[in-house]
Amino acid sequence: AQLNNPVFNNFNSINFLDDKFGYVVGDGGSFFKTTNGGATWELQQGFTLNNLSKIGFLSFDNTKGFAIGASGTLWLSINSGGNWTAGTSNTNEYLRGFYFVSGNFGWIVGNNGIILRTSDGGNTWVVQSTNTAMGNLYDVNFFDLTTGWVAGSGGSIYKTADCGVTWTKQTSGTTQTLRSIRFLDANTGFAAGENWIILKTADGGRTWTKYATFGQSLPLYWNGLLVTPSTATITGAADRAF
Repeated sequence: AQLNNPVFNNFNSINFLDDKFGYVVGDGGSFFKTTNGGATWELQQGFTLNNLSKIGFLSFDNTKGFAIGASGTLWLSINSGGNWTAGTSNTNEYLRGFYFVSGNFGWIVGNNGIILRTSDGGNTWVVQSTNTAMGNLYDVNFFDLTTGWVAGSGGSIYKTADCGVTWTKQTSGTTQTLRSIRFLDANTGFAAGENWIILKTADGGRTWTKYATFGQSLPLYWNGLLVTPSTATITGAADRAF
């Protein structure tokens, strides 16, 4: 079913817990829920007027979910979205992506190189980095507790080998904004972003090569990337998914 937002036009993120329960968030605090697989959607009230950039639930514990966005907006659910509580991010930056490597340890990234870290399952967050030279960060992915990557504007990719304490810039070979990054293991990873670019690395990010092109001429982008050892799924603007 088509979801028409009666107030705001832009939806930025969608996440389903199963084949029935799902959520979509967007600009102006748009927050909708479905309980019937998307046949109908109900506007959720009382959250925020700030733009929401991402909503998601932990892959290994779908009772816990987060919604993040502009001005450091952070919402937390511990009952699969039944209730949401406003959290404290300790930043006013636009938050854009998050990833948990375990039930306790997770990271949030956003504009001006902001990187937040939690060690208690998202109840509290500390600012781990505010390096504006890193640009606006759109996504983060960790292979294990110590090794992770972030990706963002200007084709920026940075890697950490010490749980996010320090970050080293990698050469992506592009200036296109990268909106998603995922690793299968410590060596094999993919990054995707604007103008339909998809990059691949086989050496932990030391080198990146263009993996695929789709012949698009419009300045649109990929903003979601899910990879497994046998398949890859990417989603993007203009209702495109592959």
